Amino acid sequence: MTVSNAEAMAELTRHVLSQVGKGRLAFLAGPADSPDGLQRWEGFAAAVTAAGRSVADVAVLRGDFTRGSGRAAARQLVDSGVPTAVVAANDQMALGVLDVFRDAGIGVPDEVLVTGFDGIDAAALAHPPLTTVRQPMIDLGRAAVQVLARRLEHTDADPVVARLPLQILLRESSRRPS
Repeated sequence: MTVSNAEAMAELTRHVLSQVGKGRLAFLAGPADSPDGLQRWEGFAAAVTAAGRSVADVAVLRGDFTRGSGRAAARQLVDSGVPTAVVAANDQMALGVLDVFRDAGIGVPDEVLVTGFDGIDAAALAHPPLTTVRQPMIDLGRAAVQVLARRLEHTDADPVVARLPLQILLRESSRRPS
């Protein structure tokens, strides 16, 4: 079972680009050995390139999918110049970014947009509520059980690959005030 990481991140990035125009972007990547993180980077890069922009102009920072690594990345951004938008490869890192920006008096979304990925409950409760991509965890579990049951019943059957769609949850953290 897989999810459409690249496609969902590309859609989320197109939304961010629609809000910031030619503003400076930062991407907070996950661990280099994470397949999900790599797919999310690929979707981000594809959307940036399709918009006629260069990924070489994007500030890319790497975290480990924890809130603490998001805080560390945000402190680097505060020190080097806050971009117009931060697209994080997961919600935990995005929440860390929100923590640091709030403590530094940097307004989200007034000064910088922030997005995450995963759709964890804490994203909806953040201040401001975090734009994210919701993964269908219950559907993933159900599909995995169905595939496993099929494999047990038909041991010689070909492997099944299923990609489940993701849902973009647009919230306050990525909407420019009118």
